[in-house]
Amino acid sequence: MRELENYSNVAYVDGVGVATNGVGINLRVHQDLVLQTFGFDVAGTVLTGAALTAERGYIQQIRNALNAPYPATPVGADQLRTALASIMTARSQNTSYPPPSAFTRRASFAFTDENESRTVFNAVMQGYNCGRTIFRRLRTTSQ
Repeated sequence: MRELENYSNVAYVDGVGVATNGVGINLRVHQDLVLQTFGFDVAGTVLTGAALTAERGYIQQIRNALNAPYPATPVGADQLRTALASIMTARSQNTSYPPPSAFTRRASFAFTDENESRTVFNAVMQGYNCGRTIFRRLRTTSQ
């Protein structure tokens, strides 16, 4: 896959204007998996009360940003990143949440490293039929 796609730990806009991350991970299709990886309580099973209400609001804002149309240009990528950065900053500073030691919130919409991106990519691609070959998984740098 790396031969076809460049790696980016931050969101970018692909050649057809779709929000993407990592090595071609379509963020319109795989939002929940990426959000869970980034520490969001997508299922609503960890947070309660005002924190859960805030979390649901931030998740919806992120979904709106990821599903918005962007030009397939550097300007489009900047627009996407700016929208996501604003949401992530607000979330990281929101005092409705439990202390960071109890519920960690990232300040940026980015994979921490290429291994984290590979883990998500492997989950997305597991069992995917690539012509005559069934995708197995990408190796992490520790393998």
